[in-house]
Amino acid sequence: MVRTAAQPEGLEELCLVYWRPIYGFIRRSGRSPEDAEDLTQGFFVGLIKDDGFSRAREQEGRLRSFLLGCLKRHLKSEWQFQSRQKRGGGVPVLPLAGSEMDFEEAEHHYVAMPVEELTPERIFEQRWVFDLLARAHRRLEGDYRGAGKGQEYELLKGVVMMEGEMDGREVARALKVKEATVRVMVHRLRRNFRAAFKEEIAQTVTSRAEVEEEYQRLLEIFS
Repeated sequence: MVRTAAQPEGLEELCLVYWRPIYGFIRRSGRSPEDAEDLTQGFFVGLIKDDGFSRAREQEGRLRSFLLGCLKRHLKSEWQFQSRQKRGGGVPVLPLAGSEMDFEEAEHHYVAMPVEELTPERIFEQRWVFDLLARAHRRLEGDYRGAGKGQEYELLKGVVMMEGEMDGREVARALKVKEATVRVMVHRLRRNFRAAFKEEIAQTVTSRAEVEEEYQRLLEIFS
């Protein structure tokens, strides 16, 4: 994804995908929701203006670490600048969110987290993982629906992360299969979800060799 960011549409997609962890870090750093929204916009504007993504393309490593390092430098610079422009004061607006409701959702997610126990870095990492998981779910749902297995996905998706309970008998009845087959479906869905998650991780590292290491690190963050 970073390699395609040289094109305008690539930059737009990258900003859309990764702005929420940036917002969470800034909020935990003590900024108001309004300032966090502005600073998130300003961060990406500055990164694009300075061609910061070219550095990411040239470097080996993880996009997660690269963006976090750039964000810390950006905030330090902003905080040292005493006469920062007022909200919306001539700063270009990037399509980070589909609507203002997306920023409201990000704020709701931030408030729901036990932020008093988390550092800004931890907030950033956890939001990073949540967003990757959400994209993996969307990828997997698309695959299942494309294969004509939308009902199977809907009935089984709640156990992908081993959360909640599933009535195997009811699912088997709904899908018109045996309970033993449902167990096989669950195992296959979890396996496919891991694969989808790793595919999303692959978009954030510079080589396939780094995927497994980043996967294990993100599991630690999520736990």
